[in-house]
Amino acid sequence: MIYINSVMSEILNDLCVIDLADSLQEILDKDFVFVDGMFFLNYNYISNEESLEVIKDRYGDISGFEFSMNAINIDDYVNNNIAEYGYEFFKKFKIKWINSKLPSCYIALSIQLDKEFGDMAKFTFYIKRDGQDVIDVDNIDDYPEPLLVEVI
Repeated sequence: MIYINSVMSEILNDLCVIDLADSLQEILDKDFVFVDGMFFLNYNYISNEESLEVIKDRYGDISGFEFSMNAINIDDYVNNNIAEYGYEFFKKFKIKWINSKLPSCYIALSIQLDKEFGDMAKFTFYIKRDGQDVIDVDNIDDYPEPLLVEVI
């Protein structure tokens, strides 16, 4: 199921098709890591000595930890067409996840178009777990930033 707020709808309508940048493709070329019931992209997972209880205390639950650890700032990897590259990464990640036959997850893309400070886009994902909703998809229009979420 796809959830999209109205500000993101406007942005997506204006995007052009673009091939994924090599720097972002390298991230997708890495395997997933499964640790203590959590999935991470291998490129950014750092072994954590903390217990699950400490993680839950700090992040609310393990989905919150996944959400934080799996965040990718698209603008750290490309200098232009940030929104286009973010959306392309979102689509390619979805294909990779589905082809990997992993548990259902939420994938999210937020975009900020700002002439003064520069465009930004952030992608993240976390496993779908009962009672661990990091993003309130039923109220997605309450988020001020452009937001696209899909359950895959």
